Amino acid sequence: MTFPSNPTQWLWIPVTVFLFLSTADASTTAPVAGPSATLQNILNQQVEEKHVAGAVGMLLRDGKVIFLGAAGVAGDKTPMRTDMIMRLASIGKTITAAAVLMLVEDGKLRLDDPVSKYIPAFAGARVRAPDKSGRTLPANLPKRPVTVRDLLTHQAGLAHEGAEHDAAWENAKTTLEFSNMLAMVPLNFEPGSAYEYGPAYEVLAAIVEIVSNERLDSFLARRIFEPLGMTDMYFFVPAEKRLRLSAVYKRTSTGELEIDRALGQEERPSRFLAGGGGLRGTISDYSKFAQMLLNDGQFNGRRLLSAQSVHAMTMNQVADHYPSPSHSYSWGYGVQLRTQVKSDSFGSVGTFGWNGGLGTIYWVDPKERLVGLFFTQMTVGSGDSIYEAQDAFEAAIYTSIGKGQN
Repeated sequence: MTFPSNPTQWLWIPVTVFLFLSTADASTTAPVAGPSATLQNILNQQVEEKHVAGAVGMLLRDGKVIFLGAAGVAGDKTPMRTDMIMRLASIGKTITAAAVLMLVEDGKLRLDDPVSKYIPAFAGARVRAPDKSGRTLPANLPKRPVTVRDLLTHQAGLAHEGAEHDAAWENAKTTLEFSNMLAMVPLNFEPGSAYEYGPAYEVLAAIVEIVSNERLDSFLARRIFEPLGMTDMYFFVPAEKRLRLSAVYKRTSTGELEIDRALGQEERPSRFLAGGGGLRGTISDYSKFAQMLLNDGQFNGRRLLSAQSVHAMTMNQVADHYPSPSHSYSWGYGVQLRTQVKSDSFGSVGTFGWNGGLGTIYWVDPKERLVGLFFTQMTVGSGDSIYEAQDAFEAAIYTSIGKGQN
């Protein structure tokens, strides 16, 4: 898994409103007639223009599915279907953040607890600090310990590159082992003094396991997936469902799309459960989790999180540390949030969500009472076509809303 060094590379993009409830699983390339087919036509167009090989899009408004459709292929000649399982990548961070806040509500941990309370290796954390000449001085103890809150807000200073960081990713056999190895790598800055996207949610996953005395996959299944009816959520897709695990595409040097990971190709299961990007799931399953957040923590009569926890997740938790060049975004707990909308863009202030490096994106717009999702699978470095496709889908949603089509 690769973490973006600059989170603005992954800013989620506005989506278009589909007024068409699609039950078809196979894709279609023929334009669909009528104003309610805007979103399906957008998906078809993105495939025809080779921005993506295949994609699934979804829109919910007022808790109702307005659109669910697919286009293109999920691998070779296999048509993309709306129930394809995809690698969620970094949008799994929102789920891990929710798990942490559940434990806070249970009274089992506090956000300002030092991480070393749960992972003692962090008691020895040091900060590397270059002097004014650019030299790197010997690492020293930080002014204060790294806290759980620092991890949630990417303000812990954890290394996100370098030989020691890479060795942790390559050699760790469990989530806790990864965290212990990472604790030995000097921090990039004083905890709480800056924002830097990195492997913090893997460390949070280890804390969830330690505090709950339960594997992360078991905890998430019991506390989130089963109550929400999310039946296809896994860290490693079981053999009987792998034919629904979408291929991952990459763009060649000539601009063509080719398969990078084959349809159904899954990694060997391990105890390293990456809370920052290891989950797989379907767009419909993730929509239930996103709708729960829009409902201030409730779904189908069941409360998973308090409204106060959801509000904390979706408010600015990093002051002015977030590296948004346009100052239009900030970071909460596991989500990016919209702080302003410029005249040349779509969306609403207060919208929150996130995206994954393989092409998954979701956003929740409380003002418009909608949840938008766009899932595709392409490797990092495949160019801007993923973002163009996401942009087109978002723009169609908000244009449709503006025309009163739903």
